[in-house]
Amino acid sequence: MVRAVIFDMDGVISDTQSIYSQIDSDLLAAEGIDIDPADVTARFAGVKSALMFQTILWENGKGGDFNAMADEKRQRYKEILERGVRSIPGSLELIDSLKSSGFQIAVGSASQLPLIDFILDSLKIRSKFDAIASTEEVGKGKPAPDVFLLAAKRIGVSPEDCVVIEDGLAGMIGAKRAGMKCIALVPEGSNADYPVDIIVHSLKDLTIEKIKKL
Repeated sequence: MVRAVIFDMDGVISDTQSIYSQIDSDLLAAEGIDIDPADVTARFAGVKSALMFQTILWENGKGGDFNAMADEKRQRYKEILERGVRSIPGSLELIDSLKSSGFQIAVGSASQLPLIDFILDSLKIRSKFDAIASTEEVGKGKPAPDVFLLAAKRIGVSPEDCVVIEDGLAGMIGAKRAGMKCIALVPEGSNADYPVDIIVHSLKDLTIEKIKKL
C-alpha cells in the first residue's frame, strides 16, 4: 500500500534539469565532446556532476579537471536560477493533491541542500514537504538507493510503502534498489526500457488513483 511519495526535484518538481543538461553540453563542447542535452538527462540525471563529467571525459579518451567543470556548472546555473525558477507542469497541483489525500511527501535529490531549499522556497512549496534528503548527506549517490532510504526514514514510512517519481535512469534504478515502486516521468516517444512500475509523459496525467493502484 502506497503511503508516501518521494519526488526527485530537478526535472520532476522544477524545470531545472533542462538548464543543468544544457550547461553540461556546453562545457563538454568546450572539451571537444558533442553530446545532446537530452542525452545527458536520459543517462545522467541525478548523478553527481563531477562523476558525470569524469565518466564522459574518460569515455571519450580525454582528461580534464572534472571538479573544476562541476564548479563552473554550479556558478552558471546559480546565475540563471537567480532570474527565476519554473515548475514542471502539473507538479504543484500533484503535490497539493497528495497532501490533501493524506500522503506523506518528501524530496530525494542529488542537488545540495542549499539549492534544494532555494528552489522549493522560490516555488513557495518548502513547507508542504514532510522531509528533504540530499545525496550530500549519504554515502553514495544515485543509482545507489541511499538518498531514497534516508527520505523514507525521515518520514517514517517503510520503503515498500513508498513510490518515487523520477526522470533519470540512475534515480529509477536507485528507487528499485531501495525496494520502492517507481514512476518514470519521461518525454513522449522515449523508447528506453525503464525499470519502473509505470511511465507517464506529464504529471498532469498522474492521478491519485493511479498512485494508489501501484
